[in-house]
Amino acid sequence: MAFAILRVAKLKTMGNISGHGSHVERQRETLNADPAKLDLNQRLAGTDDPAADVKVRFDEMQIEPRKGAVVAIDVFITASPEHFNTNHPDDPNWKAFQDKAMAFLRQEYGAANVVHAIAHHDETSPHLHAIVTPIRSKTIKVGRAVKKERTENRLCARDWLGGDRITLSKLQSRFADHVKDLGLTRGIEGSGATHTQVKQFYTLMKETTEKAQAIQLALAPIEKDYYVKAVDKPRTIDRIYQHDYAKYQVEQALSKVSSQIEQTNKNAETARRGQLVSLQTPVTDALIQKGQTRQSQAEQALAQLGYRLNVHGQLENILEERQKALRTTLTRSLGKCTTIDELRADLAGKGIKMGFSKDHQETYQGKSYNGVVFNDGQGKLWGHELGPDYTTLRIVEQLTQLAIQRERAEREKAYQATFNQVLADYFKLHKGDASKVARMLATTTPQQRQDVLNQFTQVHGPEGAKYARQQFEKLYKMTDFQLAAERDSLKKAGHDVGLDKGLKIRR
Repeated sequence: MAFAILRVAKLKTMGNISGHGSHVERQRETLNADPAKLDLNQRLAGTDDPAADVKVRFDEMQIEPRKGAVVAIDVFITASPEHFNTNHPDDPNWKAFQDKAMAFLRQEYGAANVVHAIAHHDETSPHLHAIVTPIRSKTIKVGRAVKKERTENRLCARDWLGGDRITLSKLQSRFADHVKDLGLTRGIEGSGATHTQVKQFYTLMKETTEKAQAIQLALAPIEKDYYVKAVDKPRTIDRIYQHDYAKYQVEQALSKVSSQIEQTNKNAETARRGQLVSLQTPVTDALIQKGQTRQSQAEQALAQLGYRLNVHGQLENILEERQKALRTTLTRSLGKCTTIDELRADLAGKGIKMGFSKDHQETYQGKSYNGVVFNDGQGKLWGHELGPDYTTLRIVEQLTQLAIQRERAEREKAYQATFNQVLADYFKLHKGDASKVARMLATTTPQQRQDVLNQFTQVHGPEGAKYARQQFEKLYKMTDFQLAAERDSLKKAGHDVGLDKGLKIRR
């Protein structure tokens, strides 16, 4: 009989989600996984960054997690190994089970809350990991004198996890009922089978084997007196052929004893197998849990030393890894923000808090500034620890430079609009004839050209005139066909270029 298995675990911080995500996405070494089978794993929901998937969901629902709240739930789903023919994504039994499991997750938690899911086939048995954001819309009452109702999106992990075993037991029962048509059943409800220790399993194996051997040894020796008493009284003819008579009687006695020994051994084997099979599923769970515990202990030991194993089995410094990730995020944010407030909001959307503190002072030209500090969910990191480009002053400089660039880009849009209007007027004057416009541009005197630039100076200042000079220099070198292309672009943009129909290019 195969069992349906579902387990859940709380993820209380974004750091927990990142660590768990790097494990399920195989971005770090997984001791009990076969690297050669990595390609068999299939992502069923989300991206290769589960933490980012959770943040996107929080942004959509405008969720700001409270301190200590469960921000996500890890759901582990599988079945007894004997239920599957092979550990492969194309196995029909697995495909049916996977479809049922994903349907259950979406039905139980809401499709939008299942932000990440992945099926693993690189371990001993196929299984599925899902990361769920426990978000629900709650109607609450606000106000003191007059109570008003308001609907808010909230993290409600307790609705699914509860504070007792009953809630989780009901969750497991619902899942078992959902997949029962696949031939799977629930374990004994309320039993302590899941807590069976591996040692107990092997102890039982040893004891039953020893009992079976003891039975064999007890029945195997032949007691001659017993067999002599059991021999039938010889007939007259038996007295003539005494040797044949004795041989026949011994064979009969041995045949009876052999059948007894065989039946006893069969009964012992059946009993032993029955006991061991009944423990097979909980022992499998215990072995998995023990392996995960050992791996967790090893990872914790490395973490205490400030290291972790990557997917290649090499040691990586956790602090350096955090710094590298934060530098990458900051660089991207600095490339699109122009103020401190914009930067702070952009980083908050990525789960990073930014602030300034007197605990570290930066000095520039005799003035002191509070140092910038970032919290990535795993602790504080100072800007000066990340490098000279991430100190308070350097960040302000980068934000200012981007603001200046954006302002210049906006001014250049205005310069280009004026230039486009001047060119459109040229075409309108010559009824859209590109050849005539080309000849007019070729015959303009230096003074005429300067007069146009002076007009730009009056409207946009010296910077505008400089921009117009560069554009006119390109314009004076254009051929008839190039000018015709410019005319068509102006027309598409909505300018009146004096062109009624067709291309008017004359030779």
